[in-house]
Amino acid sequence: GSGKAVLFFVARGDEETVASLGMFSNQPMTLAPGSRVDAYDSSEETYTPRDSVPVAAEGTGLQVQVGGLGLSVGGSTQTSTTAAEHASPQSPSGRVLTARLGSNAGVTVSGTAASPTTVQGDIKAGPGYDADITGEVTVTGEVEPYLAATELPPVAVPSYAAVSSVDHTLATPLVLTPNEEYMVSMRAGPNTQVVLEGPASLVVDDLILEAGAELTLDTNNGPINLYINDSLQLAATSSLLTPASRSDQVFVQFAGDQNEVYLAGSSQFHGVVYAPATEVVLGSDFEVFGAVIADQLTFEGTAQLHYDLHLADLSLGRSLPSLVSWRILEIGNEGFDPFKTLNVNPAVLPAPAAGHRDQTLDLTYVDTVGVTRTYSGPESAFDWTTVQDVILGSRDGNLIQPGVSMASGLGQVVNDIAQGLGLR
Repeated sequence: GSGKAVLFFVARGDEETVASLGMFSNQPMTLAPGSRVDAYDSSEETYTPRDSVPVAAEGTGLQVQVGGLGLSVGGSTQTSTTAAEHASPQSPSGRVLTARLGSNAGVTVSGTAASPTTVQGDIKAGPGYDADITGEVTVTGEVEPYLAATELPPVAVPSYAAVSSVDHTLATPLVLTPNEEYMVSMRAGPNTQVVLEGPASLVVDDLILEAGAELTLDTNNGPINLYINDSLQLAATSSLLTPASRSDQVFVQFAGDQNEVYLAGSSQFHGVVYAPATEVVLGSDFEVFGAVIADQLTFEGTAQLHYDLHLADLSLGRSLPSLVSWRILEIGNEGFDPFKTLNVNPAVLPAPAAGHRDQTLDLTYVDTVGVTRTYSGPESAFDWTTVQDVILGSRDGNLIQPGVSMASGLGQVVNDIAQGLGLR
């Protein structure tokens, strides 16, 4: 009965992030016999391989097991084959684990009796292209073309002050502490170890791992964004390690148009690889947990790809409308009923305290007395009034730019309105 206001908002719907594409190639993609493409949900558990389960013929989607015959789907051609339908496995909560394998061009998948191929999910070729499936192949999801081609946006490389290049040759591990910086080159010599601690954002022109070298992306205290401008050279016996199982904490992006990025070595990589203008070649011992999106995605031998469905959940959150502008409308107080004006039922509205969707906040900041601190947990439990400057942080894995806190953007709008109405 005291404070009244009507707000006029203009909002814009954002697009989903590229990580939601799963395993995607702009050019034609080919899976060799013995490959496995499946899915898991890192918000529930670490990856656990599960076999698909045969289902009755009335199952949904095009779920086929091809034995010796060919199946071509997409464009205007389709040949029939004997099919034993299989269902995608489920997570502990009952979520259907459906992988995403797609291309803006054709997709070829093959298998043999000795080396069968499994795709526990959907296969999508580009508009007007075919998905060619031959031999011993199990597909549990839909096989159909995209309705429209997917544009891969260029990488936006941040601008940081240059620091000295790294050429590590000592037996003692080199630890790079959380920071935002640019290096011309970073080289780990033979049988050396380099650890990059998060939260961090690193831009490097050339990254080289010699034989036996290890680069560990440690995200225990925050996410890591790695931008590579020119080249990545991984020796066959080197390792790119991601100890944490959350794929939303590591984002490796290739900004240049290199002829080829070769990801080799015996590695279990948890994260997202994005190379919109480059061919990415995955070695047979380079296992991906997360997503890989490239201009051309090529496999050296069998592919072992495990799509993290949590990336799609995060993408959906980012695709919700974002604020463009707002203003207060003039209203009269006499006989005014805000619920009638807004045409809403007050009985179904959430309480103000329940109207905010909480987020996981990972933050390194300077408090009001000049002490550098870190925080990781729900944002609802964090007091932003103690923050003087943000060094680095993220909300639900989305990077917070330095100097930006809840008191900016939509957060500033909400705070200003709340204070004006006497709610805070």
